[in-house]
Amino acid sequence: MGPLYQVQNPINTALQGMGSAASTYGSMDKTRSAPNPTIGGGMMAGAGGAIAGAELAKLLGYSSGGSFAGIGAGFGMLSYFLS
Repeated sequence: MGPLYQVQNPINTALQGMGSAASTYGSMDKTRSAPNPTIGGGMMAGAGGAIAGAELAKLLGYSSGGSFAGIGAGFGMLSYFLS
């Protein structure tokens, strides 16, 4: 007479999980092309650079952070369009 209920083998369950994880990782590993830079992305990068420059000026104790904000905006946009 056989068992009243079937006991699942934990090793098979673990191997199935590892197989699923491997296939998921394999599908994530595909190379994708980066989108082309846009004007909106450049503006956002420039705004982030301007904020970073102004904060740097404030951290260094300068009363006016305008020049630092301009330099930061330039670096932000330049790095965005060159990446």
